[in-house]
Amino acid sequence: MADLLNFDWFKSHGEQSRLTEARLIDISSNLISFTNATAFQSGVCSIIANIVTKSEDLSEIRNMFLHLDKNNDGFLTLDELRDNYKDLAKICLVDERNVEKMLKACDDNGDGKIDYAEFIGAAYEKQLLLSGDNLHRVFSMLDADGNGSIEKEELKLAFGGAHLSTKGEQIWDEIMGEVDKNNDGVIQFSEFESAMLSILKQQVK
Repeated sequence: MADLLNFDWFKSHGEQSRLTEARLIDISSNLISFTNATAFQSGVCSIIANIVTKSEDLSEIRNMFLHLDKNNDGFLTLDELRDNYKDLAKICLVDERNVEKMLKACDDNGDGKIDYAEFIGAAYEKQLLLSGDNLHRVFSMLDADGNGSIEKEELKLAFGGAHLSTKGEQIWDEIMGEVDKNNDGVIQFSEFESAMLSILKQQVK
């Protein structure tokens, strides 16, 4: 990935934001690795990011968001992602269709653009975000009745305000099918953990 540092986007933005070249690559890799994240994974990452990240941990991510947000409206659109990731795509083998997939994966509320909170969930270092402590904490939040498992109705309660709720009963069945590997109708912690840690396997090396 050393050739990536020669591209104009990284040179100019690195100087302006005072991000190191290594951190620019790390954050960009985190975003690209999020391309294949499911709606469930995206939603959980957003929850974790909102409850565990500290302001001092986010300065680099905030700087990158501001530079990607060309019109300074607080959102990233597909056009802005395309413009900024042309050079990155040449190195990481991400074509235009995958840039659009990345937008959809990051767009937790389904409004067709990425806001800052959604960007944090996608760009934050997944090894830290998906720590054992964080996964246990969020699992306990989703397990509203505290019985040690997550039921479909509890998913609806947790994500009911998101765009998932507009997609009908099918989306909840799809999530259960994705995560509930033993098909017993509930999500155990081991299944939850496995579903979330699979994101790490997509990390760009």
